Amino acid sequence: MKNLPFISILFLFIAQFWGCKKDAGNSSTNPKQSELSAWGIQGNFFASKSLNKTYNFYFDQKDESLFEINNCGPTVATMASLWEDSLFNKTPLDARNTIKPTGEWWSTRDIVNYLGYDKINTKYDTLANIEQLVQNYINQNKLIILCLDMYYVTYNPVYEDHVQKFYQDNIGSGHFLLVKGYLKTDAHFYLEVYDPNSWGQVYHNGSTAGSLKGKNRYYLSDDIKTATDNWWKYAIIVDTYNSKFLALNSYRTTPNQKSIPIAYGK
Repeated sequence: MKNLPFISILFLFIAQFWGCKKDAGNSSTNPKQSELSAWGIQGNFFASKSLNKTYNFYFDQKDESLFEINNCGPTVATMASLWEDSLFNKTPLDARNTIKPTGEWWSTRDIVNYLGYDKINTKYDTLANIEQLVQNYINQNKLIILCLDMYYVTYNPVYEDHVQKFYQDNIGSGHFLLVKGYLKTDAHFYLEVYDPNSWGQVYHNGSTAGSLKGKNRYYLSDDIKTATDNWWKYAIIVDTYNSKFLALNSYRTTPNQKSIPIAYGK
């Protein structure tokens, strides 16, 4: 009987702890939820992963250079190179001056070649299941480059939203995107991308005020699927940086690269 007060106190503590745990488990408020909703992302947060760095590796293709309107390819390749190597010090203009300096659209092969010049391995993969492919490679810490017709990605006129396309394009608008993450809700699967087509547009409100609109943009997987089906049904996987490469353009790609059709983006 001497232990009764102690047992009573212990029981009370357990009951209080269980009540708190139960309340927490029933809470529908995710720490990210309010911000994501403000960005226009639909559904309750489920999972995400972003291949971020401690330094900025985003570039806007608008850089006042002569061929900036056609520089999505050089810009995406530059972002991928800087992501792989923090000491990489070239710009999209340097990439343009290296390949097709007279301003033509870059091809998927040009992307692979330029990354090879900078000792970065690449490989191709098919886009049979975009959600599975993106989640698989992002979880392996590998960037993905897509070439697609942005006409098929829905335009979103709400200026402060972070989802879908923030500009309008005509059909046949080949474009390159750098996929550097994903976000899943109970409603949708979003690709987190660096879209080089910011053209100086920035957000004005919230935690991302002042940030270029193409940086950390979220595109619905269904739209990306349609846009790639109508342009290029493959992905370039940015594999690894290899400091042992000595020869120019000494890179690895999938053995069947010659059978992969070439696509172009501006």
